[in-house]
Amino acid sequence: MKREVLKSLGLSEDVIDKIMDENGKDINDLKSQVQATATERDGYKEQLKQRDTDITELKKSAANSEELKAKLTDLESKYQKDTGDLTAKLAKQAFESKLDLALAGRVKNPKAVKALLDVEKIKLKEEELDGLEPQLTALKTSDAYLFNDEPKAPKGSTPPAGGNGGNTAVSLKDAVAAKVASQFKQN
Repeated sequence: MKREVLKSLGLSEDVIDKIMDENGKDINDLKSQVQATATERDGYKEQLKQRDTDITELKKSAANSEELKAKLTDLESKYQKDTGDLTAKLAKQAFESKLDLALAGRVKNPKAVKALLDVEKIKLKEEELDGLEPQLTALKTSDAYLFNDEPKAPKGSTPPAGGNGGNTAVSLKDAVAAKVASQFKQN
């Protein structure tokens, strides 16, 4: 999405910034998914390459069955360890990506805020960060300067009918839709 397109629709800089922030979050989410998939793929490729090498070695040393059993036992535990390490690496990467996405747009300096968080108390459960919100609320109280201002509804926009509990994303969407509709009415 390009700023020029949004400017040509007559949107204010504030609205354009909010739209670009939301678009950036989507892009970052997709990038983290691609990165996680690439890491997983590379880990599997490395494991397959190592297993092929190990099988070749086993074929060469198959003369002694006791020696073969010992090597098989060693390889089995090695593969279990490698699989566990890869799973842990992927889980850590997923956690870091979710945390980065949760902080994006809400804080001025995500790196500084992450340093103040007790990440041991934050758990990734069902694609949600459990324990993050209470810590952010406490930080917002003690160190409000680290946080971006709360998003405000664009000038001239009204909350959607039925209310949305203060969810400004819907108001922003409605404001953009109204602006686009008004552009078409003028033509």
